[in-house]
Parts: sequence; structure tokens; C-alpha cells
Amino acid sequence: MKVNIKNEHIKRKFFRRLKEAEGMADATINNIEKSIYLYENFTKHADFKKFSAEKAIEFKKWLQKREYRNKSISLSTYHSYLRCLIKFFTWLSDQPGYKSTIIPDKIAYLRLSRKDERIATQYTPRNFPPIEYILNVTGSIQIKTEIDLRDRALIAFTLLSGARDK
Repeated sequence: MKVNIKNEHIKRKFFRRLKEAEGMADATINNIEKSIYLYENFTKHADFKKFSAEKAIEFKKWLQKREYRNKSISLSTYHSYLRCLIKFFTWLSDQPGYKSTIIPDKIAYLRLSRKDERIATQYTPRNFPPIEYILNVTGSIQIKTEIDLRDRALIAFTLLSGARDK
């Protein structure tokens, strides 16, 4: 894989800004880095100065066709990648050496349609067991050993603390 040194330098400058000036968490920066890596993978590590509306449109089509674990990526993941790239290219368009080549109007081509953006950002309700079910489960544990007592306590603690399994 061929690495573009100019791209690497400007990315490091951007990541430093995210961490030190904007106070972003490492996990968030890693997600942004992954998005930029996908774009570089698509362009075969071409200079960021070659960004254009046509490249943005082609990238969106390419990204939609990508698969993760034999499934196409979700609309919310697709939206997240594009948002990260918009943030990067918007910042880049204000940097010396890039101002004349990356026009902010062209960055808008990385956006989803309004309909898809609404779908990608809508809240997805989760189904949780009702309290009666949990009380029934904890009540059904007959305490014969310390392990039974521990299990019952763990379920009660999970309920009371609001902890959930992802």
C-alpha cells in the first residue's frame, strides 16, 4: 500500500486539533480516522487536494456497496462516515495550501438525501422487559447456595443501577 506523506501530515494535524483544541475522546477520533481511511482507500491514497464533487458522489456510491460481515453497512453507519468526512474536509478547506483546491460548496456533495438523513438519525426504541418480569425472575430463584444469592443480587443490582448489556 502506497502512503501519501502529505495526507499523513495534514491528518495528524487534524487529529491533534480534535484532541487538544476540541477535547474529543480517543474513540471519537478513531471513528473519524476510520472514515478518512475509507476515503483514502477509495481514492487509492490520492492527495486530498484532488477532492471534488464528482469524487464525493463516487465515494458515496462506493461506500453504499461496501459490506461488513456479509451485510451492507447500515444507513446510520453510512451517515456517520459521511459526517466525519464533512468535518474533515470543512476543516481542510480552511488550511493553507488547501483553500484554493477544496471548495466548501463541493463538500456538500458528501451529504445524504434529507429522507435518508432523517431515517439515519431517528431514534430506535429498544424493548426492555417489564419490571414484573424481572421481579418474577428474581423471585423464582430459590436460595440454596451463595451462588443463588449472588445471582439474585446481580439481577437486582442491574435493575436498580440501570445497567444494560450491549
